[in-house]
Amino acid sequence: MPQWSTTAIASPPASWSAQDVNDWWTAMTPQQRQHIIDTHPAWIGNLDGIPAQDRHAANMVWL
Repeated sequence: MPQWSTTAIASPPASWSAQDVNDWWTAMTPQQRQHIIDTHPAWIGNLDGIPAQDRHAANMVWL
């Protein structure tokens, strides 16, 4: 599983597989995931490995 800091969340590298992205996403708390949806929707709106409902939420913020 990819490693990431709990103090500073960065966008997943483009080289990650959909499984790597999903592991990154599911390792976060719901609050961390919501923070990314609210503040960085472009990171996940079209990213394979992110659950559809979260991608949709990010895309709605992006609009």
